[in-house]
Amino acid sequence: QPMVTLHHFSSPIWFTEKGGWAAKDAPHAFLPFVHRVVDQLGDLVGLWCTINEPSIYGANGWVTGEFPPGRKGDLLALYSVTSNMRKAHELAYTAIKRRWPDAMVGLSHHKLLFIPATEKRRDRWAAQASQMALDRWPVAPGRLARIVEAQCDYVGIAHYWGQMCAFDPRRPLDQFIRRFNVPGRPVTDMGLSADPIWMRTVLNELHPLGKPVFITENGLATSDDEWRARHLTETLQNVQLAIGDGVDVRGYFHWTSMDNFEWARGYSTHFGLIAVDRKTLERTIKPSGRLYGRIAAANSLPD
Repeated sequence: QPMVTLHHFSSPIWFTEKGGWAAKDAPHAFLPFVHRVVDQLGDLVGLWCTINEPSIYGANGWVTGEFPPGRKGDLLALYSVTSNMRKAHELAYTAIKRRWPDAMVGLSHHKLLFIPATEKRRDRWAAQASQMALDRWPVAPGRLARIVEAQCDYVGIAHYWGQMCAFDPRRPLDQFIRRFNVPGRPVTDMGLSADPIWMRTVLNELHPLGKPVFITENGLATSDDEWRARHLTETLQNVQLAIGDGVDVRGYFHWTSMDNFEWARGYSTHFGLIAVDRKTLERTIKPSGRLYGRIAAANSLPD
């Protein structure tokens, strides 16, 4: 069944010109759009995602400058952005449930797994600090909470990558943390390492929440489709293992169907199960796409 996402990084120009998600009235400006979409699609859709990856949107727009508005190191604005997105999520959740009480409503959190470089306390601190910065948002003045604990009927998780973290006193601008790819793990075209076994780790972290889980995004940025097919199969095997561990996984959405415009990277990276010729727009299903189709049709993994 389909899942409708109400905000995935892009915003109207008029909204952006008024300050976008950093503006105080942003959550209430979002609400009429929510009502319109829910009124139009509510009888067709039972799964709703209010906000996609708020921490990634905030960090890339106001810390790294990779996304619009291209600000760098503006932590005060980042606080406002993620706080407003939390409020917008809560308003949208209430609006959808009031209109369609049986709908399942949640959001999608990007889970980049941070791993200590060693068992030393300082490296464990570095990994924990990195994880906290990505996994939490403001819920009250001076108080942060895990994004996955937001008001929701399910927990949505997007997982692709992992990084190692080491304490480094020579890096004050990086919060004294050196982040690097995990040795021995393959590196995707996004420049980050990936390993299917991490999916089981990520899912088991959600088990104590006691809620259904949807994997809202997972995939591989590569032109090597054999790797994509292998990675897909092994990731789903780890999803199956997590289900055996007791995690209530209800669904998996692969990123993505067709090679897409990957935000700041444009068409330079290839996540798709379907190739697109940018000159003719002809679409060709890759072997990984046919594999995924067989898995979905059978609702089981190949032997």
